[in-house]
Amino acid sequence: MTNYKECPHCGEVINYKATKCNKCSKELPLQKYKRINSKKVLEIAKKALFFIVIVNFLAFTIPLLTQSVGKPYAKAKAYVTVAKTINAMYIFPLSQVFGYKNILAKPFYPARDYFYNKGISLYPKDEGEREIQWFREKIKCCSHGKMS
Repeated sequence: MTNYKECPHCGEVINYKATKCNKCSKELPLQKYKRINSKKVLEIAKKALFFIVIVNFLAFTIPLLTQSVGKPYAKAKAYVTVAKTINAMYIFPLSQVFGYKNILAKPFYPARDYFYNKGISLYPKDEGEREIQWFREKIKCCSHGKMS
C-alpha cells in the first residue's frame, strides 16, 4: 500500500492519512473501505464456534446412541464408534480433499487409534465382533473410504 493518495478536487498528491488537502483546503472524502468492526467479528466467531460444537456433539452422540446403548459390550462399541466417527468426520474428508498423505489429517490419527485400540481391547479375545470391527476399518481405510 502506498503512503500517498491524490486529492479528487485539485489532483495534489497528499499523505493518505490527511483529511484536508494542503493546496485547495477542501475536505477529502472518506476512504472507500470500512473498518472491521471487532465486535461483529467476535460475534460471528462465537456463532461459528457454537455451530461447530453442536455439529460435533450431534455427530458423536447419535452414532453412540445407536451403536452402543443397550447392546452387549456397550463400552467397547462406544470406543470403536468414536474412532469411526473421527474417521468419517475428519480423516476421510480431509484425505479426499487434500490427498492421503496430508498434514491436516495427521493430528486426528492418534485420537482415532487410541479410541479404536481401547475399544478392541475391551472385547473378549474370542468375540467375533472384534474381528469384524478390524475388517471394517482396514477395508474401509485401504479402499479410501469406499465400501462396496
